[in-house]
Amino acid sequence: AWVTSPPDAALKEARSLLAMLGVLSNDGTLTPLGRQIGTTGLDPRLATMVLKAPETEIYLAACLALLVQEQGIGGRGTDLGHRLDRLLKDRSKRAKAIQASAKMVSRSLSPSQAPQTRELDAQTAGRLLLNAYPDRVARKGGQNRFGAVRFKMANGRGVEIAAEDAL
Repeated sequence: AWVTSPPDAALKEARSLLAMLGVLSNDGTLTPLGRQIGTTGLDPRLATMVLKAPETEIYLAACLALLVQEQGIGGRGTDLGHRLDRLLKDRSKRAKAIQASAKMVSRSLSPSQAPQTRELDAQTAGRLLLNAYPDRVARKGGQNRFGAVRFKMANGRGVEIAAEDAL
């Protein structure tokens, strides 16, 4: 029971997203993936990305999840490949803690697989992130009067990104 019930529209949207991620079944019960999410310590979107990653990419997916979850890790840009590269080279206490967390998640899900620290190319990042954000796949539109590029996402919402953005 809720202390304060969320608006019906928000609850419906959340259930729809969880079903899209494969966390809830059609009857609203948790799927095996949904039950496994609690073991990761990540939010449902990012846990789904890590759990659906191929075994050889679990560490990269965990690092990517932590980059998305923790502000400022590896920089503030939208180019997650660049941010991941910076994180893996960073020797600060915070970066080492993030790397250790990613290794812990990776080992818990794939004990026999050594963490892979290769570069994250755009295709791999996109494929991994698609598991977390299927509702945010977008189609490119035109530009606004300031030059920002417009996109329409699968969830129906629009977004604009600066023309000079690496994304």
